[in-house]
Amino acid sequence: GSVRAIFSQDAVREFQVLVNSYSAEFGKASGGVVNIVTKSGTNTPHGGSFFYFRDKTLNARGYFDRFDIFGRPVSLDKPPFSQKQWGGTLGGPLRHDRTFLFASFEQNDIRDARFVTIEATAAAMLEQAGFPVDVGIVPLGVRNNEALAKIDHQWAPARAFTIRGTWADVTRDGIDDFGGIVARSRGTTQLRTDWA
Repeated sequence: GSVRAIFSQDAVREFQVLVNSYSAEFGKASGGVVNIVTKSGTNTPHGGSFFYFRDKTLNARGYFDRFDIFGRPVSLDKPPFSQKQWGGTLGGPLRHDRTFLFASFEQNDIRDARFVTIEATAAAMLEQAGFPVDVGIVPLGVRNNEALAKIDHQWAPARAFTIRGTWADVTRDGIDDFGGIVARSRGTTQLRTDWA
């Protein structure tokens, strides 16, 4: 009922969305099912790479960077933000017309923040009770590393053998989002490594 592993969009050849009348192979699926077919190697070596970068200098200031919860003007620094996403794919023959290799890797590294506006008196009371509360600009981060390797072997025109492995390593703050009058302690951090 969930995603086993994720991999680079550059590794996707096609996808299919099923919304009802599932066959038995999908078990107790509820909602929609998305099937993804990954790319394969070919007789011609091919590959590609990409890099995406975004920084706080490209972002506009948010409402709470300019006003407090009562709408009074404030002067706050622009919250930190940085996103670096890069990766690549490589495919080609291991044995001409018979065996092919395809591989991909992607890393996404995001440094972000949420603005917590819990009133100072309430924050002080929580601190005294032993519950530390960060107010103002509170950082959070997301880091995904994803890899895929696939070998296809063509036994005969109507028979093929495929072996595929995927790996994902995810560290993600703020799954249950926080900000405004919701403290960081209400958020959730996901630490997940997935092999398939």
